Amino acid sequence: MDTLSRLLSLYTIRTSLDIRCELAAPWVLDQPAATPGVAPFHVVVDGGARVDVSGPDSLDLAPGDVVVFPGGSAHRLHAGAAADAAPVRPLAGDGPLQRHGNGGDGPGTAILCGSFVFEGAARAALVRALPEVMVVRASRADDGPVLHGRVRLLQHETASLGPGADVLVSQL
Repeated sequence: MDTLSRLLSLYTIRTSLDIRCELAAPWVLDQPAATPGVAPFHVVVDGGARVDVSGPDSLDLAPGDVVVFPGGSAHRLHAGAAADAAPVRPLAGDGPLQRHGNGGDGPGTAILCGSFVFEGAARAALVRALPEVMVVRASRADDGPVLHGRVRLLQHETASLGPGADVLVSQL
């Protein structure tokens, strides 16, 4: 077992995937600070987004990119001019996740949103050891094709009501 796998096996970390966003620019998603031990994450499935983190820093995200906030810091994801953004709201629909969307008419973006929950000793140890923001860029990763494949599988499973979709999504 490699070192990272061994380290992660020592801690209890739950994962939840909660929302599937289907957005058209301009749009804005404001994420308030999470409770201690909760690390929100976002997976860009299609399109692109910009994420604003503390201070003047911004990061551009492309399809397959994953951004995680281990300390649960507040952040904003957006595309286009915020002043012109159509409100993001829950949408009706079937599937294992809540769907959110807006009435924008620009380029589309699909994002899956969820969180990691660090329990017990993991809360203090892992959060202290991790940076405020972590980005895994599918285009730069050695296993980029594998990551893209998993993101596509997540997209497919979160859009369907197939048998076992809830369990499959939580395991992916």
